[in-house]
This record gives sequence, structure tokens and C-alpha cells, in this order.
Amino acid sequence: MIIDGHAHSSGVFRHPETLLAALDKLGVDRVVLCQNVRNEDRDRPLPFEDGEITRRPEVSYAGNLFLRGGGWLLRAEKGRIGRNRDVLALAEQCRGRVIPFYWANPAQPDTLKEITTAIALDGFRGIKLHQCINPFPIDSPIVAELAAFAAEREIPIFIHFYSPPEIRKFGDVARVHPRTVFIVAHLIGVEILAPSAKELPNVYWDVSPAWGSPASRIHFALEAFGPERVMLGSDTPFGRDTLKRNIAKIKRMDIPAEEKALILGGNAARLLK
Repeated sequence: MIIDGHAHSSGVFRHPETLLAALDKLGVDRVVLCQNVRNEDRDRPLPFEDGEITRRPEVSYAGNLFLRGGGWLLRAEKGRIGRNRDVLALAEQCRGRVIPFYWANPAQPDTLKEITTAIALDGFRGIKLHQCINPFPIDSPIVAELAAFAAEREIPIFIHFYSPPEIRKFGDVARVHPRTVFIVAHLIGVEILAPSAKELPNVYWDVSPAWGSPASRIHFALEAFGPERVMLGSDTPFGRDTLKRNIAKIKRMDIPAEEKALILGGNAARLLK
């Protein structure tokens, strides 16, 4: 089984016919999908994605500065709820191939009420938080409430972190909520939390995008956290053929076949039931 554990309802995944065709072409069974800050019909090529870069951790934080500015310029909060509904509609049209995650903004009032409706009534299967697009402190009371809710409902929380201080605070948050599954986007902070890996059995890692998660960093995550806590992702639509390239990268890695199977889909299937 192959599951893309991180993608957005944009580009090739914007419409059901192109989404299903893309999954079928690559032999992918399902995709975890959340909204994008802007609906686009094409994938977005990036000028620095040719080949596989050896990305140092600080590159992620520099990129986060641009994401925060972009979220402000695009007024990302405007239309967020409607774009979440678009994800749900895609899931309904794609015959079980889409696993919808709800993009929440902890800075908004009534966030917990909004999430409760999305999960309990609408059928979303997880929560997405993004500190760059929607600035919020990870140790805020609302995050604690969301973590408790996610543990009760047995759904994961997927997070894109903004900075090293927030990642360090997150280590404490994850310890306080051991029943909550947290998936961290793009391996952001894996070097910071690696010394505490044994204390954080509820923390998992997404290896998207293809151009930003070289095999060397994936190997580091596997050694520190184990193959049971590393998951395939594409971050579609950001980059050319990023899902295809990441699948190929995992298959080429010099690791046991059993570990490849866990990364490509086994871990996501277990977490998402």
C-alpha cells in the first residue's frame, strides 16, 4: 500500500478526475489532503527544486519567513472554511481515495467548536495546523484543547512549525499529551527533537517535499525515531512530480524492504485506521 501522507487540494489534486488519474498512474492507494491557501489548477514549479538538494535545517526556517509573508499577502484566513469544504467534497467524489484533514486556525475564536463539527459531523479524519500561515504559540491553551480532543477521537494532528523555539516548546506539549498523535511536516525540527526521541513515541515525521527532504535527512530520522515513525508525503502542488520523485527516492534507499513499506504507506494506514 502507498499513501501520500501530505498534499493540498490544488494543482493536480484540485479536481477528482486529475487526482484519481495521478494516483492511479503512480500506484498510490490514497492521499491525505488538506486545503491550500489558494486554489490553483496547476502544480507550482519551484526554481530551486531541480535535483535533490542537501537541505540544512536552517533552510526550512528561512523558507518559513516567506510563507508567513505569503499567508499575509494572500489573506489566507479569508475563504479558509470554504476551502475546507472543497476538500470534503473531493473526498466524497473520489470513492475513498482521499483522506480529508481539516485546516484549523487556532488564533480564531470558537476553534474547538469548529473542529468538533468538522470531525464529528462532517467526517474529517485529522487536524492540520500551520504556524507560518496562521501564527499561534504551540503552548497556547487552545492547542492543549485540540490535543485532548484529538486523543479522545483518535485522530492525528499534523503541524508545520515556524521556528526552533516553537519546536522546543512542542517537545513539552507532546509529553503532556502522550495519547495524541502528532505528525510533523517536512522533517522540520527533527535534529532538535532527536535527542528526545524515546520520550516522544507519539511524534511522527513527514518526508515531503521531494526536493527538500534528501535521503540523508530521511536516514537521520529513521535512525533517531525508527521506521515506524516516518511517513511518505508529497506537499503537492509545490514542485514538479514531487510525489513520483519521493516514491522513487524511498524505493532507492538502502534500507530493508519492510522499512520501505512502512514509510510508503504502512505507518499512515495504521495511524489513520
